[in-house]
Amino acid sequence: MSAPTKFPVGVLIGGNDLPEALARVAGDGGEIVQIWCTSGTLAPENFNAGVADAVLVRCERLGLKISALCGDTGLGFTNPEKVAKSYELTVSYLKVCRALGVKVLTSHIGHFTGENGDKARATGIEWLRRLGDAAAKQDVTFASETGAEDGPNLRQFLADLDHPNIKANFDPANMLMRGFDLEQAVRMLSGYIAHSHAKDATFKGGEKPIGAGDVPWPTYLGWLEKAGYTGPLAIEREGGNTFRDDCRQGMGLIKRWRGCGHGH
Repeated sequence: MSAPTKFPVGVLIGGNDLPEALARVAGDGGEIVQIWCTSGTLAPENFNAGVADAVLVRCERLGLKISALCGDTGLGFTNPEKVAKSYELTVSYLKVCRALGVKVLTSHIGHFTGENGDKARATGIEWLRRLGDAAAKQDVTFASETGAEDGPNLRQFLADLDHPNIKANFDPANMLMRGFDLEQAVRMLSGYIAHSHAKDATFKGGEKPIGAGDVPWPTYLGWLEKAGYTGPLAIEREGGNTFRDDCRQGMGLIKRWRGCGHGH
């Protein structure tokens, strides 16, 4: 199975029981997979060349491509007291990416507006430039998940940061839950989107299964395309107790929507 050229779809999965988890994603119609690397099989302390070979062979047999790894430390890059630890951990995840030939690592950079915003911003720019250099050495792009800030603020931050290896992982649900303007954010981040989560939510509410929230999916895919992004969509399902069913249904819906003529 070869993934389509536009919006290949799959699931963000944890790093435990990886052979079975990969088989489930492929069996449910996944074309790509994103994998957590903060714990489980791909965590740096458990990872080696043999693990890399086994995972890559498994993915090839199942027809899955690894779109990205998820290395969210929970520490961000804007807190001066936590940033050194966050940097050190993230560099170790970049090395796992390199060994697997994975080109994108996603995480969160944290808040850089509001109280102490100037200090947070300066910390983030300093350390993320350093991280961008480390990412470039591993031939990886570090993509910050959207949601902490609105589109204009994140665009300005990335423009000021000005590093080709620091981009965005667009998550539409996170933007809606914060009450941000989704269309504006996609437009503002044109050229900066390196990866995307497929996640749904209600406006200023909670996360929902794909299609049950307020993301205007066919139109939204059109916005992404206009912004220059037609890459992987990794479903991230955080709530509920029907993870597999929700992901399977979501992949089916996205496959249908990506075949529509998108409204711009």
